[in-house]
Amino acid sequence: HLDVSSNKYNADGAKSFADLLKVNSTLEELSLCSNSIGDNGLIAITEVLACRNMSLKKLWVPNNKITEVGLSSLASALHSNKSLSNIYIWGNELGEKACDAFQILCSGEEPRLKPENIDFQVYTVIMLTFWLKPAITVSLIEPISELSC
Repeated sequence: HLDVSSNKYNADGAKSFADLLKVNSTLEELSLCSNSIGDNGLIAITEVLACRNMSLKKLWVPNNKITEVGLSSLASALHSNKSLSNIYIWGNELGEKACDAFQILCSGEEPRLKPENIDFQVYTVIMLTFWLKPAITVSLIEPISELSC
């Protein structure tokens, strides 16, 4: 387990971790919580996870200034990387594209991501997909005309 949370890593730092993941076949958990890796940093990591590293099982990237671009890249990598089973992404800029991508991974009879291995919950309201922290309960009393992630 490598935990480098709150160490002010940016995209360049994340690219160094991507280089590490290219050659390391024993690291199973990487925590980059509360840094500033952004989209470019996460994309560098997910490119490695998509095809070169199958040992990482848990990835933490909450609060890293990541938008739906980076999160969608992570979702895409999860289709080919079957070893990464736990992801933690809350506190980033969620968008419709990422919500839709994770909806696919979290649904079906045998979802790729299990609810107990993620820090968000995907739900759909009126054909729009949203995320919710699992500890929050939502009650809709009146119809809402516009919702966003």
